Amino acid sequence: MPQPPGKRLAHPPCVESVEDLELALCEVGWCQAAAAAEDAKLDAELQAARLKSDEARQIRVGRTSTTLVERTLSLNIAIRQFAESNPEAVQADGKKSRKFVHGEVGFRQKRGGIEPAEGESAGSVLDRLDGLSKLLERIADFLATLALRIRGKRRVSAAALGLSLKPSIKLSRIAESLEQGSLTEKDLDALGLVRRPPRDEVYVTPVEYRPDLPDAAAE
Repeated sequence: MPQPPGKRLAHPPCVESVEDLELALCEVGWCQAAAAAEDAKLDAELQAARLKSDEARQIRVGRTSTTLVERTLSLNIAIRQFAESNPEAVQADGKKSRKFVHGEVGFRQKRGGIEPAEGESAGSVLDRLDGLSKLLERIADFLATLALRIRGKRRVSAAALGLSLKPSIKLSRIAESLEQGSLTEKDLDALGLVRRPPRDEVYVTPVEYRPDLPDAAAE
């Protein structure tokens, strides 16, 4: 932090002359510089903490180095792949799930619906809509001609407020349009969307870690 000015006004300050004004201006500059210095110091401390945290999250499994996040993800993927290939191993007592020593694995039904196809996203679907940008420009131009009231009082133009539109799509509405016939399966494919039927999806729920529990369930 930089050294404060040698001469300062009392607190709370009172400016009564040009000299006082100069002192006040000088100290405002110092306050801003001091705050920036503290912010920089805090940023450096946060960065150091992040680096330390990242290092702490690094683990070794055998000869391989990985992170806790990557390890968690890979373990979950492995569990799901096993469950999908061996569903009988994760189902018990007529249920679609099974409790193990360290958690529960099973299947729950995921509702069907309309989803972006593999490699697609909501953004890429919008990009396929020719003329969308021009339509939004026209709507924005129309909005610019409107005037809005601020809590029922003074009217201001929408243009002065810089109102903008953010387009989005509702997958549930697209599903309804398919049912009603206003959209077809060809339209769906052209948009980069697919219809997913209801399906079973693997879920993995570990219990709170306890070192005293056995590594595996007794056979």
